[in-house]
Formats: sequence, structure tokens, C-alpha cells
Amino acid sequence: MNTCVFKLNKTLAAVFACLVAFSSVCYAQDENLSEAGKDILNGVNEFLQRTGDSLDKKIRSYTPQACIGIWVFNNGKCSTRLTCTDGGRFVLQMNGRFSSESYYGTYESTSSQITVHVTGKEGDGLFFKTKDLLDEVWIIKYRVTDDKEMRLESDSLPDDDNGYDFSYPAIFVKQGEDVQLDSAAPGSPKTLR
Repeated sequence: MNTCVFKLNKTLAAVFACLVAFSSVCYAQDENLSEAGKDILNGVNEFLQRTGDSLDKKIRSYTPQACIGIWVFNNGKCSTRLTCTDGGRFVLQMNGRFSSESYYGTYESTSSQITVHVTGKEGDGLFFKTKDLLDEVWIIKYRVTDDKEMRLESDSLPDDDNGYDFSYPAIFVKQGEDVQLDSAAPGSPKTLR
């Protein structure tokens, strides 16, 4: 995996060096470039920007930070929202028709696995509200594609209200990346912004 990223970076650096050399030669030959020359250089600049953004997303998919963000899995009337912050905080919100459960704690990740230390659980239903302290470790296997989708599976996660068993692969779609948890109530899933 790292060899692939290294080769990709090496190739990108070589292409970039050639384009910089080309543009320097063009500029050195004539400071008053024609409009066509300026258009070509602008086009090359736009191409490099798009290519760089695309490569950045692909490379980030192979790093431990790939899981950072807000990820959602919809299953009929149920939704499961997984949030991993840059600071190592984790929240799993499972919303059904008449109830919701939220698990929270901290996590560590590699490029293919998230290890979660679950420290608490909150639940809301039609006639009840619960709050429990937990001490569990969840292992989640995942793979992110182009920073847009996460394929996730885990024997540790509870089933959603429709009975989906997360030991089978599920596709979570990225909803956002700017994740902040309110410091007034650390770990509380109710404080997601």
C-alpha cells in the first residue's frame, strides 16, 4: 500500500517538475506571452489543481485518518450515523421509528480498522430515556473509497431497528468532515454540531 502511494507521489512530482520547467522556459523566452500561451498555462494550472485534489482524496483513503467525518447508513426508516473526530472521539447514533440509541467513546484507527473504547450509551424511546456507562471495546473493519463512501463491517456493533446485522458489509456515505463536539458535554452525542 505504501509503495503504491510512494510511486504515485514520485510520478506526480515528475509530472509537476516537467510542467514547471515548461512554463519557466515559455516565460523566459517571452515575458509578453500570447493569449493562447496564457490560456494553455491556465488550463495546465486547472488540470494540476483538479488532479491534485483527486489524488489527495485517494491517498487520504489509505491513511488512518480516512475514517474522520460523519458517515450515514440508511436502512428503510432506520439510520445509523457514525462520527469520528480528528481528536479521537467516536459517536454512533442509531435512529429507528420510535427510538434512538447513541454510543460514545474514543477510538484509534489504522487504514483498515477502527478500535473503539465505548464509554457510554444513551437511549430515547416513546416512554423512556436511559443513560448507561459502558466499558466495551469494538473492532470495526472499514475501507474508504474516494473520501465519499465507507464499507464497514463489525461483529461488535448492535443491529439497527430493522435488524440489519453489521457483521455483514454496509456502505456508509460521507455527510461531512468538519466535526466538532461541544466541550460543555464531552462525549455526548446530543452536542454534535
